[in-house]
Amino acid sequence: MVRQTLDPARQQQAKQYAAIRHRLLVVRLLLASVFWLVFLFTGLSEKLAHLWDAPLLAVVAAYVLIALAVYATLLAPLSYYGGFVLPHRYGLSCQSLKSWLVDLAKAGVLGLLLRLAFVVVVYWLLDRFTDMWWLLAAALAILVMVVLTMLVPVLIIPIFFKLRPLQDEDLASRLSTLMRRAGYQSQGISVIDLSSKTSAGNAMLAGMGKTRRIILGDTILDQYTPEEIEVVAAHELGHHRHRHFIRLFAVHSALTVLGLYLADLALKQAVPWLGLDAISDVAAFPVLVLTLGALSLLVGPLTNAYSRRLERAADDYAISLTSAPDAFVDLMTRLTNQNLADATPPRWAEVMLYDHPPYWKRVARAGAASGAAGCSAEGRG
Repeated sequence: MVRQTLDPARQQQAKQYAAIRHRLLVVRLLLASVFWLVFLFTGLSEKLAHLWDAPLLAVVAAYVLIALAVYATLLAPLSYYGGFVLPHRYGLSCQSLKSWLVDLAKAGVLGLLLRLAFVVVVYWLLDRFTDMWWLLAAALAILVMVVLTMLVPVLIIPIFFKLRPLQDEDLASRLSTLMRRAGYQSQGISVIDLSSKTSAGNAMLAGMGKTRRIILGDTILDQYTPEEIEVVAAHELGHHRHRHFIRLFAVHSALTVLGLYLADLALKQAVPWLGLDAISDVAAFPVLVLTLGALSLLVGPLTNAYSRRLERAADDYAISLTSAPDAFVDLMTRLTNQNLADATPPRWAEVMLYDHPPYWKRVARAGAASGAAGCSAEGRG
């Protein structure tokens, strides 16, 4: 079998693509920060909040709809360039503009409805439970995370992609055997039609409880060997075996509680200074957004580091379960070439942005595992 190697031309493109995306991210963060700061300190937020006399929740709903509409309009050029133009320029998207706009509308409506409902409930809690609202809101947010996680493979993904059972009987048999060895209660293997919109390869473990399942992109099935696909599945099984979902869920739950507690402190400090009557005044909404955004930015490197640690554990499990470190390296090489991923990103980018280890660290770890296995075999001989 011919071993896979990194494509130098693709790596040059990958570094260019990554650099542009990094700049876009910085611009987006700056624009978001400036928007909410200007909205708050120019008095626009207060004018919008007190524009009409209506019940609190109606005012909150109208305020959020208008503010988010203006915010989305401001960022629309960045969204278009980063989400449509750039992937097409680098050959990662085959989606038509109409299809992209439809998906954008679907995601926008879904996100807006969820945000609107959550913010309205949060302000009801702010009004009724001034001292404990943050804890009740955190409990609600955690509940919403659980429900959404359960619905991802059965409701949310099908809004954007078609899912079907794996039809390759030989491959399905191999993966079923692998899952039994891992002690995984199989819900079947699903295939997602990524090729309808992108050339990138991907796989995931989605859902929770009875909805949890392994989902493979058809862009992987069409181009990868059975041994490499087994490694993909084994990696996802590693997440299941080590209960990584529960660990990440606990981390995100704790950060949700912390974030809303800090938002409570920030609101109580800011409201008198802004000349508002109560923390339930929606005019202080930018304070809530900026506090949660700042916390997310500050803890991002820590959560990314923890996620990379879990990914390393899943890699180790995949190599151990399949006893195929060479197939793992070939898999990572194919994915890096296919997805136009930077194999050797700068350290700052890894720390700030990467929730998976970069290519060179993953293959080095696999190489060490292969060397250890070889030494062990020689010792037994």
